[in-house]
Amino acid sequence: MTTVIHPQVITAVRRAAVRATLAPSIHNSQPWRFVVSGDALEIHIDPSRQLRVLDPRGHQVALSCGCALFSARAAMAACGLRAKVRRFPMGSGSTLAAVISVVSGAGPDTELAALDAVVEAGRTIRPAWRGEAVPPQLVSVLVDAASHEGAQLTTIAHLETRLAIARLPLPADRSRRTERIYGTGPQTWMSEELPQAGGAPPAADSDERTSAECLLLLSTAQDDPTSWLRAGESLQRILLEIARAGYAASPLAQVIELPQTNALLCAELGPRAYPNALLLVGSAVSAPQLRRRRLVDMLTQVG
Repeated sequence: MTTVIHPQVITAVRRAAVRATLAPSIHNSQPWRFVVSGDALEIHIDPSRQLRVLDPRGHQVALSCGCALFSARAAMAACGLRAKVRRFPMGSGSTLAAVISVVSGAGPDTELAALDAVVEAGRTIRPAWRGEAVPPQLVSVLVDAASHEGAQLTTIAHLETRLAIARLPLPADRSRRTERIYGTGPQTWMSEELPQAGGAPPAADSDERTSAECLLLLSTAQDDPTSWLRAGESLQRILLEIARAGYAASPLAQVIELPQTNALLCAELGPRAYPNALLLVGSAVSAPQLRRRRLVDMLTQVG
């Protein structure tokens, strides 16, 4: 017996895929492909978009796909649908990161639906900070958002740790621009991530980011691809809450992947917690939208 899928459901699933393409990713690499099949959406990892030197484990790629997954969930909720998610259904070694399907007869998650409205407002490039303190109420909202997705968000308050984090990534920030390390493809993605408009942030060569801005560390209880994917969902939920509140965020991906700073963050967290993302949050001037890949290169619709 053939199941008839309502055209509005198919339209909603396709819209979810399109909204997912707007998610943030490591150096704007957009390491994903989407397949729409009836009432289901598949999110695939695109290995050709992985930065092998910066992200040898594929950790940042999984985080990026998790961000896209959360955006798709929010989009489906905004269309009045509730989604069921299977994460790495073919195993953690597969490039099939997730399958999202519609749950019939179930109402949408209204909290998720509200976040879909700010998907296009989120910015994760390096902004020019205004130096205004982040309200404690917003930090509480972000901690709850992380918990909602099964992760933990911790404020890095120790001055010594903040200074060490501020200083250690700088050599990597400079070396990542060299073609010798990254090659021509990723170099193009990173130039898309860092538009020239507005110039470099004041904190790029100073310790200004240890003052007014809030430094937040996202962690999970496990360190495996499924946990990375879920951490990406949590990260996107946090980023959308930040955008909804009118603030900006700058993920410091290299701090997570560099051994010396990763060890520093692990010491900050304690045992049985693994760092996944470090966010600098504050008030910033508006930034231009990043360039996106062509939809035809990311999205396939079958059936």
